[in-house]
Amino acid sequence: MSQNKETPNNNTEKIDTPIFATLVHSITHSALVAMGLVPEMKDKKNKALAEFNIELLILLREKTKGNLTEEEQQLINNCIQDLQITFAQDS
Repeated sequence: MSQNKETPNNNTEKIDTPIFATLVHSITHSALVAMGLVPEMKDKKNKALAEFNIELLILLREKTKGNLTEEEQQLINNCIQDLQITFAQDS
């Protein structure tokens, strides 16, 4: 059964079209939450989950090699590097 997105019971806020940067930022945010670096989630530290998310970004970079724009490549590289430094400092 399909539902109309405009019904009063549903959130009618438009969601952006998914792009590569959205995926990278989503995984990066998950890693930051797992490291306890998002204020609302400070009590929810999970180093294993943080490490998993960093490894997930590394896998994504490997699997998309040669298929990214220069901007996308720079974004994923910067996110991985920043997360790895933050993770190491927190250890």
